[in-house]
Amino acid sequence: MRTLFTAAALLVSATTSDASAPGRSYLCVADQATGFKWQADRWSAARFDPVPMKFLLRPIPPTSLDPLATHGVYRMGDSALHILCEPFPSAKDASLRCGYPGLSLLFVEGTMRFEYYFGVGYTAGGETEHSYTPHIAIGKCTVLD
Repeated sequence: MRTLFTAAALLVSATTSDASAPGRSYLCVADQATGFKWQADRWSAARFDPVPMKFLLRPIPPTSLDPLATHGVYRMGDSALHILCEPFPSAKDASLRCGYPGLSLLFVEGTMRFEYYFGVGYTAGGETEHSYTPHIAIGKCTVLD
């Protein structure tokens, strides 16, 4: 069964377009962001400043953390790997699916758009004015090389 899954994963990654090709990097900049914030002893809808939400999607060497990962997401100004990405064929074009439950980024090469989701905060409990703030950001990417 594992061999069948591995073969299927290799087939999927081999049939995706340049979004998962080695060497292609993208700069992704958020246009808008919204979410929830703890204030006045309750969670409220909030708009976020998308300016600091810039991401670099770049190829990474094979890793044992995720053998299917082809790219990594890095926050601008931070050299640490933020999340790993795998090729993900969408109905429209090749895509990159990055992250795990509670933290993800989805990029579609055909539209050059992305969605970033940070879902940690509300479910953790222990609300204070310094609680994590769940949010979603949308924006566009450009090819860097």
